[in-house]
This record gives sequence, structure tokens and C-alpha cells, in this order.
Amino acid sequence: MLDPGPFGCIGIGVPYGIAASLAFPDKPVVVATGDGAFGFNAIEIDTAVRHKAPVLIVVANNGGWQIEVHDQTVTHGKVVGTKLQFADYAGMARSFGMHAERVETEEQLKPAIERALANRPALLDMVVTPEAISWDGKTGLAWVPDLQPLAAWDEAERKWRAS
Repeated sequence: MLDPGPFGCIGIGVPYGIAASLAFPDKPVVVATGDGAFGFNAIEIDTAVRHKAPVLIVVANNGGWQIEVHDQTVTHGKVVGTKLQFADYAGMARSFGMHAERVETEEQLKPAIERALANRPALLDMVVTPEAISWDGKTGLAWVPDLQPLAAWDEAERKWRAS
């Protein structure tokens, strides 16, 4: 298992998964990503198709950067710039020649997974509820370590939250 840590929310799971599937083509490699994170590196589906990477990308499509939606709702009582459309990521993947399906019901899930694993590279566009709050959503985004470009911003937010 590769854990992208605090950078998972900026979509590095997709390139990690493509690389892992090429390095270990006989092992099943599944990328679990949200729609907001997927948007950062969605074009890498072209890379997966060109290199015939045996990866399965599962996009939890909840129509938003839900960690931020939750944080803005709790902190500010309103949401700005963090809601997304329920885009057709399966259609996007198919336009690059990838096997892709949109899954909207529980009954569609098992057969879609079976078909995707048999036709990698593949993408499953899983429409999920925007009301669910992830663990990260409850705890906030990852802490920014010292000496990083965003350290000043992190410190300012810590002071603001403490006041």
C-alpha cells in the first residue's frame, strides 16, 4: 500500500498507482481517490492507456472538495468555491480509450468491479453522497511541516483558529 499522506488531496494517487502497476504488473493495483483530488492529475489516464498500465482507478464522485466544504461550513457557515459538478469521469476516461464505467447504485458495484479488473487500465466513476464526512474532513487538512513554502500560512491559520 502506498499512502500519499497529506498530498493525497492533490491527486498524487493516480500517478503513484500507474507507476506501481507498471512496476508490479502481476499484482492488482487500485487507486482510491476523490473527485477533487482526481482533477489535479486526471490527464494521467492518458499515460495509463499509452503504457497499458494495469491499474484500476476508483473515483469517489461526491461533487465537491468535501474536506473543504465541511471545514468552510463549520468554520464560516458558508461554502465558497469548493463545490464541484458531478462530472462524468467515466466518459472522460473512455475518450482516452480506457475501460470506464459510472456506478450509481449498489447493484451495479460488484459487476462493475469485476469488469474493470478484467479490463485494466480501468476507471470506475462512483457517484457517492456529498453528505458523508471523511475522517480527514472531521480533522481538517494535514498539518504543514516547518520549512515548507506554506509554513507561514499554516502559522497564521493556527493563530487565527486559536483566537
